[in-house]
Amino acid sequence: MSTEWALLSQVEGRPLSRQWPAIRAGDPAAADYAGPGIAVLYPDGDAAILEWMTIEGDGFGDLWFLSRDEAIEAAEEWGESLGPCNAVPESEADTRAYVIAAARALLGA
Repeated sequence: MSTEWALLSQVEGRPLSRQWPAIRAGDPAAADYAGPGIAVLYPDGDAAILEWMTIEGDGFGDLWFLSRDEAIEAAEEWGESLGPCNAVPESEADTRAYVIAAARALLGA
């Protein structure tokens, strides 16, 4: 099973990398994000890890699932925001960089 990704037309929340600086500045709401994002499904043996991030790669978090099917079912909770699934070529050494670049290209960013 290869790593897969999908564009999310809209995600909302506070990416982990933005939370601490905003809290230190006294304005936790400054970490808020609403915009396009990316969902990435990483194989982990029979299990899978589902990660989601902003289009710039700021991560919201990840979840581990017993199976790929369970991870896909969880991703479907994004509803119509979840775009079609794309495979990451096995030859890509840096999956994260590839996914961010591919998603930004789809958006014309």
